Amino acid sequence: MRTIQRPLLLLSLTVAGLLGACAQTLPPLETLPSAPALPEGEVVYRVPLGDAHQLGPADAAVTWVVYSDFECPFCGRIARSVHALRERHPSQLRVVFKHMPLPFHPNARPAAAAAEAAGAQGKFWEMHDRLFEHQKRLSPQDLLDHAVALGLDLSRFKADLEAGAFNAKIDAHVSEAARFGVRGTPHSFVNGRPVRGAQPTEVFAKIIEEELKRAEAMGAAGVPRAMLYAALTRDGEAQARKDPPKAAPDRPRQHRFADALPGDGQRRGSPTPKVVIIEYSDYECPFCGRVESTVEALLERYPDDLAVVYKHLPLTFHKNAGPAAEAAEAAGAQGMFWEYHALLFKNRRALGRADLEGYATQLGLDMVAFSEALDAGTYQDKIEAHATEANAQGLRGTPSFTINGRVLIGAQPQPAFQAIIDEEIAKADRLLAEGVLLEEVPARLLELNRAEFGPEAP
Repeated sequence: MRTIQRPLLLLSLTVAGLLGACAQTLPPLETLPSAPALPEGEVVYRVPLGDAHQLGPADAAVTWVVYSDFECPFCGRIARSVHALRERHPSQLRVVFKHMPLPFHPNARPAAAAAEAAGAQGKFWEMHDRLFEHQKRLSPQDLLDHAVALGLDLSRFKADLEAGAFNAKIDAHVSEAARFGVRGTPHSFVNGRPVRGAQPTEVFAKIIEEELKRAEAMGAAGVPRAMLYAALTRDGEAQARKDPPKAAPDRPRQHRFADALPGDGQRRGSPTPKVVIIEYSDYECPFCGRVESTVEALLERYPDDLAVVYKHLPLTFHKNAGPAAEAAEAAGAQGMFWEYHALLFKNRRALGRADLEGYATQLGLDMVAFSEALDAGTYQDKIEAHATEANAQGLRGTPSFTINGRVLIGAQPQPAFQAIIDEEIAKADRLLAEGVLLEEVPARLLELNRAEFGPEAP
């Protein structure tokens, strides 16, 4: 009997010891030491984890919260970075997924609900990976097919979607994102440090390495592992920093700033401009069509000083705007963007597939290449990137313009554009008189306008 009692006694002591360890009370958060300082100017946010799905240990040294959209191609890119960095730091990195379905992605919200429905059956991350691997297959039937592929209880899955069981959760994530200044996707917070966009994997890797060192210092100061995230973000902001006070009534509305760059937009006008206008537009929007004559007149008025860059912002309630934008880019690949662009605005009410092919035929385009580009969705990522960029800058309606970064919204009359352009040309001339090279002028004016009209402006 003794040979049996001793192991039982040891087992009972071990269990008692474990229970005692689990019952240890964690110290109050306010008694913990402050986190090591970050580089000057960096902000930390106190982003709650709440009911979001987590991948990785709960006591990880680094917590990476990402607000994401299953239809966003850049979110798909960051999902790959997540897995790559989780493989590097399996015991030190925790990833927390929050929903931010953008309004111009019609399949993003149903996909978010599908991921949650899978999560209710213990397969959130499996569905997460599958949705990002098949971003072009997010229709209602596709979501059911994904559920079948993952072996989910299909009846329960469908019932959850039909009942809108996860709408409140998704809405709460979106509202929370707005509180922290999230306007586009993906948007990350690594131990509370904001990182906008699908940065290269090594950018995140560098931040994670920095945070591992900060966490190590906190651990050495006596912070329990289970409290590292709370301690590292304790002194952070509970919401995005407030915008500066509203402008006085006599300050024109256009004195706002957007950090938009020409990028891969379609360009026309002066090759060495003093003023660069970036136009975000929609081929089905009547106001966009109306302002085109104004843009043409401005290019004629300032032939040596003005360049205009066209970017796409197809609105979700204009069902033909997206395909029309793709068709314009397909024409642009054959050197006929602006000719096709003009036809689209001239025939704004006729933008079906047959119409789009008819305009291509009219311009003598290679119809095989044109149709193949539309069928393959060759330019969808480019158009979505333009829309995401506009959304991140708070430009959600069409047409929207930036003039050397200064924002002008809507189909404004020509004098409204000229007033800003003339101001910008005068500033450019002063820079030239100071010895600034002409090709450097647009970048310098962007810097000046950011300081004068941007969110940190006095």
